Amino acid sequence: MARFALAVLAIGALIGPIPTDGQLVGGVFGARARDSFGGTNGVGAEAGVSLPLIPLEVFAAGTLFHPTCIGCELRGWSLGVKLTVIPLPVMRPYVTFGRAWRNLEDPSSTLILDDDGLFAGAGLEIGLPGFEVFAEGRYEFMTVDPGQDLRQWTLRAGVMMRWGGLPL
Repeated sequence: MARFALAVLAIGALIGPIPTDGQLVGGVFGARARDSFGGTNGVGAEAGVSLPLIPLEVFAAGTLFHPTCIGCELRGWSLGVKLTVIPLPVMRPYVTFGRAWRNLEDPSSTLILDDDGLFAGAGLEIGLPGFEVFAEGRYEFMTVDPGQDLRQWTLRAGVMMRWGGLPL
């Protein structure tokens, strides 16, 4: 993933070096995992760096879901990129992809599942004065082992903020 990000930055710099500033990005979101346990809700946070030169955003996110089974916890982490498809002034559609990890703990049956894989999806950011709202849908292509299947559609919506300029 790091090599890919570096290659994209290098290609972007060679195409047209433009003086610009990157930004720190952070926010919170609500999530809905549609396939696990017949659907479960969760909350999460995301942080990253936006590189408006390309326009690319590199991010890390964490989500805590609340499954219907008693005492269960489903946690997820992801590391990925968002690439703006059409950089419009207010609405910015994007595609996203990266790596995802899921961890399910069920204390009633001592069941602990760890799964990892890739995700891909699309979303829309709407810029408002001082913050942005976003909605995103993604599918997580998790590895499938016998008795362990955490593949799922995940829907996310939330609020993001951007801070200051990082010289590029």
